[in-house]
Amino acid sequence: SNYHIVTITAVIMSDSELSDLPSDHESYSQIEELSLPHLIPQSTPILPSVEVVNGSLSNILQRPRVVLPPTTSKLFTKGLYRRELLDTRPPTIKMINDKWQQKSKVLDVIHLQEPIHSGEYLAQQLALVTDDMGITGAVFTCTRDNASANTVMLAEYEKIAKDQEVTTQQPWTFRVKEGDVRCIAHIINIAVQDALKTLKAAPAEQAESYRCEQGAARIPTSSSESNIEIKNTLSKLRRHIYVFRNRRQWKDALQKQTIAAGLKKLQLSLDMPVRWNSTYEMVSAVIKLQTPITAICATQQMDLSMRDIALTPEDWITLHALQNFFYIFVKPSQKLQASVYPTLNFAIPQYLKMIKKLEALQKEVGISSTIGLACIAASKKLNEYYTLATNHRWSHSGVATICDPRMNLNVFNSLWPSNTEEVKRNRVKQQFHDVFIQYRDRQYFLEEEQRDAEANLPQLPTEPDSDDDLYISHSPATDILKYWAAKQYQYPIIAAIARDHLAIPATSAPSERVFSNGADILTKKRNRLSPETLRYLLCLRDWGHIVDTEESEAEDADDEREE
Repeated sequence: SNYHIVTITAVIMSDSELSDLPSDHESYSQIEELSLPHLIPQSTPILPSVEVVNGSLSNILQRPRVVLPPTTSKLFTKGLYRRELLDTRPPTIKMINDKWQQKSKVLDVIHLQEPIHSGEYLAQQLALVTDDMGITGAVFTCTRDNASANTVMLAEYEKIAKDQEVTTQQPWTFRVKEGDVRCIAHIINIAVQDALKTLKAAPAEQAESYRCEQGAARIPTSSSESNIEIKNTLSKLRRHIYVFRNRRQWKDALQKQTIAAGLKKLQLSLDMPVRWNSTYEMVSAVIKLQTPITAICATQQMDLSMRDIALTPEDWITLHALQNFFYIFVKPSQKLQASVYPTLNFAIPQYLKMIKKLEALQKEVGISSTIGLACIAASKKLNEYYTLATNHRWSHSGVATICDPRMNLNVFNSLWPSNTEEVKRNRVKQQFHDVFIQYRDRQYFLEEEQRDAEANLPQLPTEPDSDDDLYISHSPATDILKYWAAKQYQYPIIAAIARDHLAIPATSAPSERVFSNGADILTKKRNRLSPETLRYLLCLRDWGHIVDTEESEAEDADDEREE
């Protein structure tokens, strides 16, 4: 069956501190001081029942909840994710507080029932969370993936938000046309998956597809297909990895050869259809072990049929070319999924850098080569979503880029230098101007001369030294949140714009992080927790009320050894 995980990441800009939540400067060990038994009231010497434990957890769960009035906050939500473990929705809150510090915490974990694929149902569940927090009227944007259910969900949620009261401080409610932000990590995944289809190299759903019987190793062939060299190379590679992972003699031989070569031992893993970077990680790990793998395959007597599908020098050249292709997407993915600094301000520059590098690689390898065709497929998909992200009347990514003092409007002279791209430069300037007018109207109490001074904020005519030098106004080391903390009284309107837009997450990465924490709780030996218990544990762990015990850590170690 299909399972879904939906993460609502809230970015709160509030006039009051959320003092009930542990601060980010506290270490993991500091905020997770208490183990589960300490959470249970010690008023009785007898072992408490399950009902008592659940009641205690439920009471603790309610303590850190914070009700934020919609007149003093903005909320940014994050979208729908599919995972094969639980039907859960773990909303998280991400904020830039009054001290211009970025923080993130889990709000709640919701067990989704059928119909999970219904956008109307998802909108209702989202509204339950935001209503409970008192912030439905403050939802500003929703960062989400491309699932059709999400499209319906946002349309339905807009209807719900319309019923909320507006105020001078919060004069607008959520609108899909202006608040729909696409998760860039998901877009990158779609682009690379399209490239893999062009390469005819998409991985199989089941790892058993690569199983080789002793003495009968082979790869499927098709004489009618063209451009199958990469498909054949990856077919060989995946079968070798399956053998190295599942045959004891091969595994031991690889470890010995790795040690003999003076290399670090690595665990080879097969890729999966839903994560493009799993293919990159698979190829990269194998390339690091190229010397020991080549030595084993050339001399092994364990299965002579494996020599028929041995990786040739041409195959290794192909794998290196694939690694170069995938690497175009690695750094942008890492940069845009970060949690310790704003990310949306990097969206447009990273979009354009990926597209430019794909065009350069395409020219290098040849437009009609297999890698060249993959570059075309990926570039086409990136261009499609880039257009969606920047052609709106209100482009949050463009506004966030301008609010980055290291780039501001100057960066677009570097990204779009030609006269033919003047329309693009003018569009993003107009988008920022429209946002400025909206915020200026809200801040009606400001002095007229203050507004005029901000509207005429000067630009630095510095030219970048290279394509990668995007920080043309301030040093790359500039902390942009500290910058705006210092400038918020000099430029209060632009600071308010920056505080809102720099807090919008560029990706749905927080949903993955929350879900990864669930994998630490649900192990092979502890896999029958109810949805409500899981809710308690995920929330209380994130809030610093419980910590993993040595016993659970030992269980995890046992699981790793079994694997």
